[in-house]
Amino acid sequence: MLTQLTHEKLFLRELEHELELIALALKNLPSEEFTTERLRCAEELLKTEAAFLKSLKEKKTADAVVKSNCLFSLLGEGFKLFVKEAERLKKAKRELTVLLKEGEYERAAAVLSEYGRSLYALLTLLSLSEASQLELKLRRDPLTGLLSRKVLKPVFNRLAELTRVTDLPFTVALLDIDDFKKINDELGHPAGDCVLRKLARVVKSSVRKSDYAFRYGGEEFLLLLPSAGEKEARRVLERLRRRVEETTFLCGGKELKVTLSVGAVSTREPAGKLCRLVKEADRRLYAAKRGGKNRVEVGSI
Repeated sequence: MLTQLTHEKLFLRELEHELELIALALKNLPSEEFTTERLRCAEELLKTEAAFLKSLKEKKTADAVVKSNCLFSLLGEGFKLFVKEAERLKKAKRELTVLLKEGEYERAAAVLSEYGRSLYALLTLLSLSEASQLELKLRRDPLTGLLSRKVLKPVFNRLAELTRVTDLPFTVALLDIDDFKKINDELGHPAGDCVLRKLARVVKSSVRKSDYAFRYGGEEFLLLLPSAGEKEARRVLERLRRRVEETTFLCGGKELKVTLSVGAVSTREPAGKLCRLVKEADRRLYAAKRGGKNRVEVGSI
């Protein structure tokens, strides 16, 4: 049976290993281009956690639970994907301080392992979302200003990884303008383009900060809704549908009213399923059309 002293030595060895990993991560962060908010946050988070671990090593546990201000600032701005891991990290830090005060080194070692997993999950979230934002700035649809279909797959893959890490649901939605062909036929394509541009603005202003809106083709749009199950997706999409219905579009010298039909599907396991999810969303979109248009149909797989 291991002695108390042995458990303490094993814990300190694991703690040293975590400090080495943090030092390595800091060493490999960008230097000259280190200007963006989320990359700065990654650096601050690593330095904060290094200070936390060093305080544990020196047995200064009374004030050891410190937080990364930038991370909680991001949470406050609506980046909900970070919430679950941030809470896990905070809980692990509190447990570590209590266990070490009580000399429970064996249990503390197990919590330290969970702490490390949460810390690097947060770093993954920061780096993936940052890489996504940098790429998206370069790939916009010229007519609507929404994301281009060309970047749908890489963005989907990154968000699927975030979903895997956070274990939160994820929704894909297809939006189609009802009777759009009639606008083009009666008023011409310039009026149709005007409707697309102005409707895109309504879409962007109606979805959450964490959502991604794409021009999918013609009069179709596609939304990726991270951390949204059926209930949350329906709330977001119904709000968007109502806002479009209530908006008057001045195009081609006429005041136009348009509506949207929406089909959406939610899942907790999106990885590798983009085509299937789009097909399922499309099936529900056509159910909305058959049901009388200007409707939202949401399901899950």
